[in-house]
Amino acid sequence: MRYRRTLVTILALTFATAVRSEAQFYQDLSYPLSAEANAMGGAGAALVSDDPLASTLNPAQLGFSSLSGGLHVGVVPSLASPNYYSPLYGGFWNLTGLSRAVAIDFGLPLNRVWNQLPSDISIGVGYVNAQYAFDYFGLYPVQPTRGDYVNGISIGVGLKYLVKLGIGYAINPVSLSINPWPSPNGSVTASATAQTIGAILQIPVLDLMSKATRSPVLTSVGLRPVFNLTFGYSARNLGSHSYSGGAGLPEEADLAWNIQLGLETRVGNHEWKWIAFNMIREADASLLSLDSTLTVNPSNTLDSVYNHYYGTMKGIGGFHIYENLIAGKPTSLDHAIIDRPVGDIGVLKGAQIEFGQFIYLREGSVTEAGLPTYTTYGWGAKLDGLVKTLLFIHCLSPGNEIAKLLLDHFNLEFDYSKANGGPFQGEPFETLNLVLR
Repeated sequence: MRYRRTLVTILALTFATAVRSEAQFYQDLSYPLSAEANAMGGAGAALVSDDPLASTLNPAQLGFSSLSGGLHVGVVPSLASPNYYSPLYGGFWNLTGLSRAVAIDFGLPLNRVWNQLPSDISIGVGYVNAQYAFDYFGLYPVQPTRGDYVNGISIGVGLKYLVKLGIGYAINPVSLSINPWPSPNGSVTASATAQTIGAILQIPVLDLMSKATRSPVLTSVGLRPVFNLTFGYSARNLGSHSYSGGAGLPEEADLAWNIQLGLETRVGNHEWKWIAFNMIREADASLLSLDSTLTVNPSNTLDSVYNHYYGTMKGIGGFHIYENLIAGKPTSLDHAIIDRPVGDIGVLKGAQIEFGQFIYLREGSVTEAGLPTYTTYGWGAKLDGLVKTLLFIHCLSPGNEIAKLLLDHFNLEFDYSKANGGPFQGEPFETLNLVLR
């Protein structure tokens, strides 16, 4: 279900033939964007990150990252190796090295403009562009004959007063274009507009306890323990579930929690986590109910078609709090029509351990009702964490101007992920992020 995430997946629904599973529809063009989230099973609804590519999973992350201000640029230089292909039209489309993605976020803390504000408030704007180039049957030399495009714009608001709150909204126009060859009927184009909303709430439990007791919680060596609870929700592809023949868009929702435990101190004017552990659990659910009828052509049964009818599910996705988010079990299908699941809720699990805010090790899993569980893993590295670590162990002097410049104004991040199973088994995925403050 997670790999339905990328909004370009909806384009496969427009042109696919009638009798195929819903899961296959969504996997056709669903190469993910955030290597950080992908390494943890794709769980991104409650992931607090300054990666602008991760904000495609929940635009509320833009509200969070805007609290620190600055410009965030994320780049995916190549979306897949030549081994990744997608079956469609009875043939195979290879995702070529010409595919790529870029995301840009800009955040402005309003307190820098109006210092009379009673709390930290910020606004952010973001843009993401993803281009997926395909060639038919893996032709050589590469000759792209199909292109899929995403151009998304998002806005976010951040608030910090005892707790941190981020809310976000994104509008994502997507389009597909197939050149005249190999289609015998000429070029094919389609477009749609999807909307996503989200919210993230982070509760710094020990900070609140310190304020309530008016005494800081410290260890014997001066390190301060960290205990943060984060809750996230996002709803994707809203308001556009019926278009171009009624194939429908995958309107879905995510509900998640994230627990962070760690130890931190201060290095100069900056907080530095000596070690931290994150555990994330997320449930994915459909926001649509589906029914279908079969129209049979007596003279030629090959012309028989399914007509799909969509209705809106009640509530925010039909999540089962204990079963999905505490016990970590998926919800079995209510029923299925022509192999299209209705009412299923998948469960994503992720974990991350970080050392010195420099090295990040990640793993995760994806479980859906009726499908085998598969796992994910990856790692990341951040330049500012390396600088803080060198300052802490006195390899750099506290007055080092280069270190001060890097910590105050610049950061570079690299993330890598891979899946053992699922629609992208064995495909390496890398992202590079630049932060300018």
